[in-house]
Amino acid sequence: ILVDNLNQNVKGFRDYFRRKNKSNSRCVITSLQANADKDETYNLSYVDNKVSRAILKSGRVKPSMSEITKILYRVNGYPLILRLAVNAVDNGDYTWGEFISDINLPEMEDTERNQLIAKRIIGRYAEDCHELFSYLTCLHSTRCSIAFLRETQIPQYTRLVHSALIMPQANCYYCEIHS
Repeated sequence: ILVDNLNQNVKGFRDYFRRKNKSNSRCVITSLQANADKDETYNLSYVDNKVSRAILKSGRVKPSMSEITKILYRVNGYPLILRLAVNAVDNGDYTWGEFISDINLPEMEDTERNQLIAKRIIGRYAEDCHELFSYLTCLHSTRCSIAFLRETQIPQYTRLVHSALIMPQANCYYCEIHS
């Protein structure tokens, strides 16, 4: 079993799986958080520079080679941050220069830095999308029904969903929520 992007209660899920596993099945959990014992974890490396450059160049607004170098130095191949940056620049919410300025942080662990960068990017939408974020916080889920978003009549959701910035549309029924 593969459980992708489980960032809360990893130990609880692991314990539940062990109690219910009667077939000697294996479970792999990907998480931003190291919530398991060291002998049960494997630190996956991020995407390499070639893939990172391809992600950065995938948008409509292409960064210069100098900008790519600066971004790669700070983001270190974390694909979610790269995708958030591309979408934010494509939407006109950032320029590449503004993004580089925002990620120019003191030296810190990659995970901590990338979480701070994600908060800064998403923070730009906090005021405009306060009502939507309030709904999402109450859901306690990584998926949200598109019908639910339409029923709440929150106008900001359309821009976020269709730009695939925070809530990329997974299929015609729901969106994924990046926590």
